[in-house]
Amino acid sequence: MAYEKIFTLGKKKYSGEVNVECSLGLESDEEILKVLSTNARATISLPQTTGNEVVYNGNVNVCLIFAGKDAKIGSTQSVCPFIFKQQIDSAENKIVYGKATISETKVESVTATGVKIVCTVLVETYVFSNGGIQVYVPEDESIISKLCEVSTYKVGTQQTSNMVETVELTAKYPIKKVLCSQNNVVIKNSVADNNIATISGEIQTNVVFIQDDETQKISNLSTTTPFRQEIEVASLKKEDKIEAYAKVIAEKEVQTINGNKLNIEIPLELFILPFESQEFTSVCDLFSLENEIKTTTESFENTTPLGSEYFEQKIEASLTLPENEPRVDKFLTSLGQKVKITSAYVNDGSLILEGVAETNVVYVNDEMDSIHSVLVEIPFVTQARTEMDDNAMVLCEPTLTDFEVMVKRGRDVFVDAKIKANCNFTKKEDDSVISKVELGDELATHDEAIQIYFGKAGEAIWDIAKHLKISPQIILEQNPSLSDPLEQDTKIVIYFQKK
Repeated sequence: MAYEKIFTLGKKKYSGEVNVECSLGLESDEEILKVLSTNARATISLPQTTGNEVVYNGNVNVCLIFAGKDAKIGSTQSVCPFIFKQQIDSAENKIVYGKATISETKVESVTATGVKIVCTVLVETYVFSNGGIQVYVPEDESIISKLCEVSTYKVGTQQTSNMVETVELTAKYPIKKVLCSQNNVVIKNSVADNNIATISGEIQTNVVFIQDDETQKISNLSTTTPFRQEIEVASLKKEDKIEAYAKVIAEKEVQTINGNKLNIEIPLELFILPFESQEFTSVCDLFSLENEIKTTTESFENTTPLGSEYFEQKIEASLTLPENEPRVDKFLTSLGQKVKITSAYVNDGSLILEGVAETNVVYVNDEMDSIHSVLVEIPFVTQARTEMDDNAMVLCEPTLTDFEVMVKRGRDVFVDAKIKANCNFTKKEDDSVISKVELGDELATHDEAIQIYFGKAGEAIWDIAKHLKISPQIILEQNPSLSDPLEQDTKIVIYFQKK
């Protein structure tokens, strides 16, 4: 008996949370009267793996905007390091990718000179592994095999690429101080070619600043900057699948103010996972013309990368301020936008994204001569057409852009925004192959010259042949009018010895 080994792709997800404490202080004579907004972002390095443990070194980058004395607005920032350890089945000979997001931010304490914040970081770990299974290869002419085409994938060596994009913004008035900048990145397209992966997308920048004029007014600027990067990936072929991920390394951003112009150097890290396909012919059923036969079947989980798609969807919400909140007399800006996908799935040709977006609306109340903020949450369910299968698993990297806020009658707040997301799709299916064949006792020989078999409508020629221990080709040659499967109850005549 002949055998060969084929590879298979496995994928598992692990997740866990870690609380990171951040202390933010003031470096000037400013004084914190009220926290208006916190904007936190988590980044993690490529993991270190040993045995059953994955270790990440990460940072939480926090920008806090506050109301100070004399109705002035100030800000303070901090980078808070953390270590996260994730237990997995095994990290040996596996590719590991991790992503970190802020699931919750709590202001623990506020003093005139500092704020303590606790950020809950959700770390998701995706483990890709290449397995191997033995399959039977038909060579014995006395064994009749039914063949099936099978496709599998294996993950190649991941590739990381770093780049820096410069974003340019121009304000109407000179910029005195940048309070906070929020930069997000989304991949729009990823293309595999021979030894090259081309990744394109956009950087989304929102900057809150104080104008350098007599009013010391708060304002904001927003822009999107496209990028494109070609990355060398050894052994990559045009027909292979790739998954691409991108993140902003916020702690390494560099800002330069020149009058009314602001340049921000934004470092990006791109992560490429290549998947090589294998097409092979497997024996999915067999029988012997001469012997009883025993087969061993091996089951395996077959993970198939389906590719990625880019989506844009508009969302909106409204909020009426409670009576105990000061009314809105003047809208200033919106801060700390973020979006969380709680569920992503494909149903009847549509990608469904469910989640919550949020922003802090900062405003002035004239009666109290004070600055206030209110958190606006936007629950959403979006739907977009997709070519992916209904049972596909979905991993989306969402961003939030194009925020617009309108206030009516001092208490009714209307918000709309746009979600942009790059989604990677995979499919898991349980499959099996015949991995071992053993011959048993010899079959009895046919003494009769003919045999008559009464086939039933819908019965397949293969099933009839296996039952009679006769080659399907012989059945069709001797009964050329047969359809497969049988269209009606049919008498089939088998000649064992031609006269």
